[in-house]
Amino acid sequence: MALRHYIPQAYLRKFLDPKNGRLAVCEKETFSRTCKPIVQICSEQDFFAINGIEEFLKNGEESKLVYKNGLYVDKDCLEDELSKLETEIGRILKKIISHASFNSINKNELIFLLQWAAWLRVATPATRNLLKEKYPDIANVHINGFIAWHAKICPVFILRTWGVMVTAKSLFTGDCPVCIRCSKPRDVVVTDLITLANYPIIFPLAPNLLLIGEPNNYRSFQVMKTIKANDELVRHVNTLMFLNSNQIIATDQAEINKFIEEFES
Repeated sequence: MALRHYIPQAYLRKFLDPKNGRLAVCEKETFSRTCKPIVQICSEQDFFAINGIEEFLKNGEESKLVYKNGLYVDKDCLEDELSKLETEIGRILKKIISHASFNSINKNELIFLLQWAAWLRVATPATRNLLKEKYPDIANVHINGFIAWHAKICPVFILRTWGVMVTAKSLFTGDCPVCIRCSKPRDVVVTDLITLANYPIIFPLAPNLLLIGEPNNYRSFQVMKTIKANDELVRHVNTLMFLNSNQIIATDQAEINKFIEEFES
């Protein structure tokens, strides 16, 4: 068994506190707050493992099945592919954050980023639990569901107007960081394409940079210039992150403490 991150470490590192190399975390269920290393956050044992593949091994091989196209497959093959993509995502994020705009990347890189954001929207423990509850007798139903629904929502993600907003105050993220901007984001399941198509998508890329996708009348892929977000929008985004996630993550522990105190009052 191995600990696997469903939210990539390359993304979480953008929110590290430079003073201690940790992340400030609030567990929403208990409101407990602490600082944790990345390895303890947004990860589960064998989250992307394809279980039962050993039953299909051929020619007495101990750990791998060889398909005719030469692709080696074992229970961790999906995790291995995602790890390769994480390197590219880290590179794209670095360029966007450094310039606080899309000017430093090309169209293909932006679409790749949006496809990755769509994957983060789908591949969560909440979706896994939903699928396993609905189809308890189907092996690896969550893996199949992740892949199938990612393909369905990608066009809905991409065909809208995308931009980045620069913030003065710190944004939170969470274990479900790609959020629908509506009154009850937690109630919007991944299969609800109508809501997804008609409401904005928000995704904090860093403590001071927000990715936002606004629906447009043409259902087309467009890009807008970088704009500055006011403090009210930051509070709104942080509230949505709180509503949408089980773990709320920030750079500064004091920021989470202040938010929770205001929320409780």
